[in-house]
Amino acid sequence: MRIPVQALGIALLLSSCAGQHVRKGDQAYALMAYEKAGRHYDKALRRPVDRPVLLRAADAMRRRNETARAAALYQAAETMAPLSGDDAFRFGQVLMSSARWKEAGDQFLRVLSERPEDRAAMDLFGSCQGYRSFKADSARFTVGELPLEGIATAFSAVPYKDGIVFTGEREVGSAKANPWNGMSFLDIYHSKRKGAIYWEEARALEGAV
Repeated sequence: MRIPVQALGIALLLSSCAGQHVRKGDQAYALMAYEKAGRHYDKALRRPVDRPVLLRAADAMRRRNETARAAALYQAAETMAPLSGDDAFRFGQVLMSSARWKEAGDQFLRVLSERPEDRAAMDLFGSCQGYRSFKADSARFTVGELPLEGIATAFSAVPYKDGIVFTGEREVGSAKANPWNGMSFLDIYHSKRKGAIYWEEARALEGAV
């Protein structure tokens, strides 16, 4: 069967473009510019790629906290061959963040079969086994999201004066973005309570912190 020259040329061009995106993704990944790496890997993955590229793409998504995408990429690599070592550990972390406790535990067990002294894998495997106890007294509490205007992500909140202080990120233009995830660099913010539900716009603490 003869392949038309035009079709062959298109196939070679597409393959070359995918390879270029892999190279650029790898360069960004090596510099921990995971937001840029993820964009290039996404374009490269429109065509079949080898397993190491899948794993680097999965890790870039994991570091950007895109857990659903990371899980799908790790699963694709797992289908090619069982994960091991750090790759299995990272897949387990991603599965935990999606409440897929049994599957996560299986990954940590795999790590422990290779590295029985791995304390982190041992602790996370224990968490996967005991997750039901986390909700034993959950009826005593009501948990909801706290709307903080202008903040994209936040963590480590503590009471402070008439509100809270927390570590957070904002959405910013690409020129000012953290190459790790495309958000602003981390800062410490303060927000005052306006009522039972609403809070004032968060403001970065002034001066040297």
